[in-house]
Amino acid sequence: MTSIDDPFAEKRLSAIRLLDSGRVREALASFIALAREGDIASQMNAGHCCELLAKSGIADRENYLASAEDWYRNAVDATDSVEGNLRLGYFLIFLSPRSDAKSEGVEHLQIASACGNANAMTWLGIAFQKGIGVDRDLERARKCFEDAAARGLVWPIVLLSKMEFKVGKYWRGIALRYRAAKMAWKIAGQDPRDERLWHPRRRSAATDSSGMNWGAPAIRLFVVFSGAILFLRYSGWIMNWWFAVTLAAATSVMFVLIDTGRSRNRRYDDVPW
Repeated sequence: MTSIDDPFAEKRLSAIRLLDSGRVREALASFIALAREGDIASQMNAGHCCELLAKSGIADRENYLASAEDWYRNAVDATDSVEGNLRLGYFLIFLSPRSDAKSEGVEHLQIASACGNANAMTWLGIAFQKGIGVDRDLERARKCFEDAAARGLVWPIVLLSKMEFKVGKYWRGIALRYRAAKMAWKIAGQDPRDERLWHPRRRSAATDSSGMNWGAPAIRLFVVFSGAILFLRYSGWIMNWWFAVTLAAATSVMFVLIDTGRSRNRRYDDVPW
């Protein structure tokens, strides 16, 4: 979102367009220039560009990772913003090559989570779920996912359903997938570009041109579930044929409504991460 009071907005948007077109090095140079003029958002975007270059497999990967961490730290030191703590926390836990960085990353995610950031809650839940930077604690992971879902995100509900499937609570997992599908359908009906449908690391074309709508997997699974209902109808488990057909047709329509919007879910953002 640009602001008329933001003197860097136009130049930042131009840099984001460079990033969106795949010209990462040029975008990085533009963000660095803006960051040196005092634009905090461009500091975070410069860190993101360094991440992308590090992931591209070039020879100086470690230097780009170190630069990404420096840019994120500069942004946090300048404002201690929620977004800055989220980015730095994610980077330290999941991308930093330093073995001692993960516990510090958890602290930054906890700061962002305490401020009500749902994405930070979800990444923190993943850290607890996998025991990254903290002792593995599935109950705390579940609490983080539930808090994030309560703030309207779709993807932590999908993660909760996976937890239920892993412990054999299949009906509970299916119910959660249905909840995710229902929420995605409602959100997409209002705005198919709503970021609550998106995985936070892929919410913009400037981040990942392939995109990923977390509503779509939920719908796909429910469509498969409807197919299973049809199978059960043929096997005699469900006696009402029209109930099975109606349910399958309704979920297929939901799939079409959500999934066809994915290619249109491209938007520029002040912060492409």
